[in-house]
Amino acid sequence: RCYYCKRELLTTLKAVAEDLGFRVVFEGTNLSDLSGHRPGFKAVEELEEVYSPWVEAGFTKDEIRILSNRLGLSVHDKPPLACLASRIPFGERITKERFVRVGEAERIIKRIVKVRQLRVRDHNGLARIEVGRDERKLLFNPELMDKIAEELKKLGFKYVTMDLEGYRSGSLLSTLQR
Repeated sequence: RCYYCKRELLTTLKAVAEDLGFRVVFEGTNLSDLSGHRPGFKAVEELEEVYSPWVEAGFTKDEIRILSNRLGLSVHDKPPLACLASRIPFGERITKERFVRVGEAERIIKRIVKVRQLRVRDHNGLARIEVGRDERKLLFNPELMDKIAEELKKLGFKYVTMDLEGYRSGSLLSTLQR
């Protein structure tokens, strides 16, 4: 799924770039991104005149953050914002309704609890909440847990759970190994 989305995005960007008089498109993949299951990068490799300068220069995500901080960029410590499709296990149908439900669930939780790192994974009606490992303790409050469960059930989730291991990039990859 990421392959098709990335290919469509880059194909569109190439057309816009050409309309503006540019010959090439640069995209933001870095070395750290290549360590996991990243089917979208295949699209980058297939398309002509699309380059990944961070990969070509050998920069990792941490090195880019350090450089950004040195340059005074306010986004140097911004948490990653993955596509909402990454909240739905591989092999399950991705629908607009599920996108909306997951996005709204994350907005609700961030309104109730001030967490920086958050993912709500949608397992066919079960919401699995992941927060940063150092933020897990913020959710262990009975009133907050009740409020979050109540609000997420209004969105259509039958069960609301918290992943005790906290946020892990690529946590849904385990669904591929079954």
